[in-house]
Amino acid sequence: MREGIYRIETTISQMSSEGIAMINNNGIRGLDNDYIYTGSHVAKHGKRGWSFSAEKYGKSGRGSSIRRFSATIYGEEGEREFQLWGESKADANTKFAVHGRWVAVL
Repeated sequence: MREGIYRIETTISQMSSEGIAMINNNGIRGLDNDYIYTGSHVAKHGKRGWSFSAEKYGKSGRGSSIRRFSATIYGEEGEREFQLWGESKADANTKFAVHGRWVAVL
């Protein structure tokens, strides 16, 4: 995956959103309409993935909402696009996926 700015689509427990992310120095920082994301490359069990944290910002709506979670996600990484997925470390029912497409250099 190349360094740069990416357009991202995130899905957290079947709720989808669009945002932007920046990847450089083996790290990722991004945001969408609901969450701020940070992450870094990890290697576990011979697989390369991302250790991801997400924190909700702004006012919470009615009903239940996930304020913060961490996940280790794996998937496919290409030169200009990536697709990663996994689940929360604290709650396996909280599924997380992110799809990114490269749009610009840093």
